[in-house]
Amino acid sequence: MELVFNQHGNHVVQKMIQSVHCQQLGELIEVLEGNFFEMSLNQFACRVVQRVLENFQGCKKEKVCSELIQRSLDLTKDPFGIFVMTKMLETCCHVEQQQIM
Repeated sequence: MELVFNQHGNHVVQKMIQSVHCQQLGELIEVLEGNFFEMSLNQFACRVVQRVLENFQGCKKEKVCSELIQRSLDLTKDPFGIFVMTKMLETCCHVEQQQIM
């Protein structure tokens, strides 16, 4: 978890997410789960959340989206959270996009 908030460590986590199939990242997801909102408000960790939204599919992505949708108004007011909201609108399914709005 510490790496995602690190100026350089977040790049390592981003590369893992982009390079390894999401089914093989189960342990990483377990560690990050429940922390996506907090991560979205951080300058470095928000980039990891964006890579998750771009690269994950199915129920893993749905869990991330549902966690963030609950706090969507807060995300729109944050200078880093707004990037995560934009990525959600680009990558989430139609139903989730409707929940955001």
